[in-house]
Amino acid sequence: MNEENAKELSKIWGFVPPIKKGLSITEAFLRDSNVKALFLMNYNPAFSLPNRYKVIKFLKSLELLVVMDPFMTETAKYAHYVLPTPLWAEKEGSVTNLDRTVKWRFKVVDPSGEVRSELWIIKRIAEKLGFTGFHDDPKLVFKEIKEVAKLYSNLTLDELMDYSVDSKYPDHESSLYKDRFMTPSGKAKFGLVRYNEISGDSYILITGRVVTRYNSDELIKRVPGYRNFSSDLLINPEDATKLNIKDGDMVKVVSKCGMAVMKAKLTNEVKVGHTFAYMHDYYVNNVVCDDLDDISKTPRYKITFVKIEKLG
Repeated sequence: MNEENAKELSKIWGFVPPIKKGLSITEAFLRDSNVKALFLMNYNPAFSLPNRYKVIKFLKSLELLVVMDPFMTETAKYAHYVLPTPLWAEKEGSVTNLDRTVKWRFKVVDPSGEVRSELWIIKRIAEKLGFTGFHDDPKLVFKEIKEVAKLYSNLTLDELMDYSVDSKYPDHESSLYKDRFMTPSGKAKFGLVRYNEISGDSYILITGRVVTRYNSDELIKRVPGYRNFSSDLLINPEDATKLNIKDGDMVKVVSKCGMAVMKAKLTNEVKVGHTFAYMHDYYVNNVVCDDLDDISKTPRYKITFVKIEKLG
């Protein structure tokens, strides 16, 4: 956001949005901040952020925590107010994918009980705070998006509701950078990263996904027939021999931030000196530390130094 952008947006919204860079969500949770209240929409930091003990302590310290979510998540347990919102089949509106494809999602069924759409909730909270111009009609919201985001300006609602289109419409370019990157030279830039020495008895823990599960499992764990796979710790057999660990043994994984108990799975899929754990169980982030990337402020989920100890 710069002054020119802010001036253009002020013509649409009726106020000048701030141009000063604020806190990232990870800095708000994981660094000393003066944040006293949070309004979270479909976000589960008590599950997904690293150093869970620190995150939970922060959530408990808030004077006000409001959570909008279809489910009673780990984070919602600490909320002062939980506002139930619909699932994808219970609401309509435009959806933009990471590949810039824009599609219209149609409502299939009405939500039950006191469930209200995010737009409905936001509009009424805004009105209580004295703000006008908010919409709970997704078609009007899409119209506003077209005004604010120039990439959408050529898209029409009728075409969008007939089929998916992309933000390079009408050219339908599937690749964003065909011949050059958006740098002065047109070439990609690579930079050095900070290197940390590994002590002799430490291993690098990498966390990631498995195809049979989805994020925190909130969207799928209530589906009949769902199988809750145990969160194994994948260890190279060579490392397991040194640690006297056999396949199926329970092990304690300890970092400077916390610990977790997992079941060892011996495999050559991980290199010597490395271990791997699935991100879909909350206790994995007990171990992952809140070491943030210097630029993006993204946690380093792919490199945590841990010690491994066989239990029993």
